[in-house]
Amino acid sequence: MIAVDPTKLARLEKLYRARIETSERRALHELRRAYQAWVSWADCVRQRREQAVGAHHSNLDDLLINDGEYRAALDTGDPISEAIAALERHKEKGGKR
Repeated sequence: MIAVDPTKLARLEKLYRARIETSERRALHELRRAYQAWVSWADCVRQRREQAVGAHHSNLDDLLINDGEYRAALDTGDPISEAIAALERHKEKGGKR
């Protein structure tokens, strides 16, 4: 094994940790932006499907939740929500690995 200067190693570790933290903040910011875009898109899909089935239908919510296209639009947001939640839990722990 190669001997490594402990001071250099500590500086490298600090540098890489800072890069990780910066990347995590950026990722969380971008995921939140993606989530907002998804919300807007899914709302457009819902409005279009409402028009297709009749916006004044008495069972509109039931019809939409069973509509394949709308259901797929809702499901598209799941991975984004899960990624945001995972990063937020990680931050709550203080970013410890």
